[in-house]
Amino acid sequence: MQTFARRSLLFPEIEASLAHINAYKYIVLNSISSAIIVEDDAYPSIYLKYWIESGSEIKNNLILCFYSHPGGHLNKISYKDYLKGKVKAHKAKTRLYNCSFYQINLNTCKTILKLTRGKVKTFADWPILSNKIKIIFARTMPYLTAMDNFNNSIIKN
Repeated sequence: MQTFARRSLLFPEIEASLAHINAYKYIVLNSISSAIIVEDDAYPSIYLKYWIESGSEIKNNLILCFYSHPGGHLNKISYKDYLKGKVKAHKAKTRLYNCSFYQINLNTCKTILKLTRGKVKTFADWPILSNKIKIIFARTMPYLTAMDNFNNSIIKN
């Protein structure tokens, strides 16, 4: 399989990436203007509740990560404040890894699906595609979630 990763992907990488691709297809098929992608090992913070209630939207070709590990490098000065300054968004200077909890809009989903032709081409942490499709990645400070260190699902809880 030809990938943007410059190496063969491991089965868990393919599986996770396919879940994101399928979510994007669902968003496009149902014309959902904005969506929050949450993997099953995420523990949302109270700020996520406020975030959703505020109806915070994001721009086209922007993926706003609510968590990333390792964090990557961010611009020191935030480009946008949310929730009356309690949450700040910082654009990424480098790739953000493990963005397992993020907001994306319809246009960005369409862009990714067009580039990938709806197939798995790389890991689910899409910043590896940013040079080809000019998607801006940003991260909230503080995080709007914590992730389980052992990749345990919290759905059963």
